[in-house]
Amino acid sequence: DEEDCNTQIKVCDMGQGLVLRPGLLEEEHTEKSFEMEKYALSPEVAWKDMATNSECTLPSGAEKNDIWALGIIFYHMLSGTTPFKVESRSDLLEQVVSKEVWFHDCMWSKLSPDARDVVQSMLRVNPRIRISAAQILRHNWVKVAKTTFPRKRMVELLNSLSKNVNECEFKRFVLRVIAEQLPRDGKTADTVEQAFRCLDRNGDGVLTVEEIIKGLNKHLQQGEGDTQLEKLFAQIDRDSSGTVNVQEFICASMSQKRSTSLPVLWEAFNAFDKDRSGSITFDEIDRIVKELEGAVLAQAQVEGLAKEIRCELEEVCSNGSLDFDQFVYIMSNSQPNASDAFKKDMYRVLWGCGVDCYNVRHFEPNSGWDLTESRGRSMRSVYRRRTGNVRKRDEIKPAG
Repeated sequence: DEEDCNTQIKVCDMGQGLVLRPGLLEEEHTEKSFEMEKYALSPEVAWKDMATNSECTLPSGAEKNDIWALGIIFYHMLSGTTPFKVESRSDLLEQVVSKEVWFHDCMWSKLSPDARDVVQSMLRVNPRIRISAAQILRHNWVKVAKTTFPRKRMVELLNSLSKNVNECEFKRFVLRVIAEQLPRDGKTADTVEQAFRCLDRNGDGVLTVEEIIKGLNKHLQQGEGDTQLEKLFAQIDRDSSGTVNVQEFICASMSQKRSTSLPVLWEAFNAFDKDRSGSITFDEIDRIVKELEGAVLAQAQVEGLAKEIRCELEEVCSNGSLDFDQFVYIMSNSQPNASDAFKKDMYRVLWGCGVDCYNVRHFEPNSGWDLTESRGRSMRSVYRRRTGNVRKRDEIKPAG
């Protein structure tokens, strides 16, 4: 839909792929396997040159097999047809190993030369000269234009990063929830994404520690200290993958001026307070922590995080639950604040008399803040297509 401002295309149907394993070509042929092989069967697999073993370790050159499969998908998406017109597995095997993929002028002349070139490079029969994933990212058809980002905003972003990762575990957890629930096309998220693209030197959609260190030091025009930035990276990279994706980056670097405004905190509080009792018990928080973080962290890490959050809350709340006043106090302060603590207690007394000093309790909670649904939300792409930059239908480039 060309009207969609956040169009993304993701190849994720594992039913259209195959696992490289011993005896693959000797297995019983089915209609389903034939459909898979139309996309995933490369010449080297057909030639049985792809060495596999019973331990299922990754065969040498397996990544070039994936490039072939991706090339078949691109061919189909751009031309509307598959490159091999076959009715049987034996015909497919014969054509894959003996026939060069043909690019018919009637279909491909309408596309850009760059589109045709990258697909041809992906469908070279010899895997040694087939284009690599890194080369595809640098190809003119895919290459993302370099993004600039003002130095002043980069300084603000680094300050937000440093502040957010040094908060208590409970506050960091709530900030992550808020960042996940805020609109994906909002101005705040868009600004952070722009900074992400600026730091992403190779355009692969993730940041390495090297990219963060070089990028921040370059844009800040001063040495922040590699060790300090490495520690910062380790705190952002919560799943220990060695890279930071855009969602982790947004969660860690979003300004608290936006994420801890009273209307946002009211929405967040009600997302935790599922039974609308007016308070959140430690058990409710414990359950939500385990549900959300269990999709990212190892079980031992989740248990440790839940225990640490409970210990933090027990230090400030003796009754085993948080009301909205206490929730606002925690989210608005990094350190104990006598003035805000007094205000919190006064606001609680006044609310008991029917006076809402926060002026947000009359708002109906947003039903869209469903924390359980966020676990299944697909990863956002920092290079997704945007309104105002829509190409012709036959000239759409992949979104990263």
